[in-house]
Amino acid sequence: MHYDVNSPKGQELLRTSGWMETPISGFRLNTEDIVAEEIRSLENQYKKLEELYAIKLIPDYRHIEETIESLKICKYHKKYPDLTSKYPWLGRYCGKNVYMFSVKNFPHNKSEIKKKFEEISTISLCRINDSEEWEKVQSNNAVCLYIGSTEDIRQRLTEHLFLCNPNRSAMHLEKWFDPNVIITITMRGFINFIDSKNSDYLEKIEAILRKHYQPLFGRQGRKTK
Repeated sequence: MHYDVNSPKGQELLRTSGWMETPISGFRLNTEDIVAEEIRSLENQYKKLEELYAIKLIPDYRHIEETIESLKICKYHKKYPDLTSKYPWLGRYCGKNVYMFSVKNFPHNKSEIKKKFEEISTISLCRINDSEEWEKVQSNNAVCLYIGSTEDIRQRLTEHLFLCNPNRSAMHLEKWFDPNVIITITMRGFINFIDSKNSDYLEKIEAILRKHYQPLFGRQGRKTK
């Protein structure tokens, strides 16, 4: 015989069976308490993040403005340009970094990108996002291509710019992007800001930037089908 758990008989059976110590309505109240507690926790975390940001001032801002073609004049390491031959500080820019690729006059619309990605589907390309920024492409507006974080900035930039690791999810711009369009790469080093106690804040900073800039590629938003 089956009883509705919300019926008086169902409630009585649940209490006497040991499956619950309070009525079903108590679970609803408890759920509200849990949600409220989580919200307070998030508020406290972001308040702490704001305090850290103000105190530490997020040091070590760096940027690169180059085309794919101009970067190819760097000395080569194995088969790919060694970015440190032109930007020696990249070799010393260790620790946790958040970086952003952006470009003006992005030369392709979303349909063209999907077609290009299908043509080189044998390599691991990052996802195409359903971003409002697609409305700004093919104009003089700057659009954000990608936002990420890494502890090896030299290697990660090389993966995004060239095909040095086809099995690693990246933009691999050399394979499909106009080699003569200037790309701006902005980097912020958090080596003095993030310690073991604050390590999870890096992901929060990355998420905040993604939400604001709505990159065309990466993990922001829904994946384009």
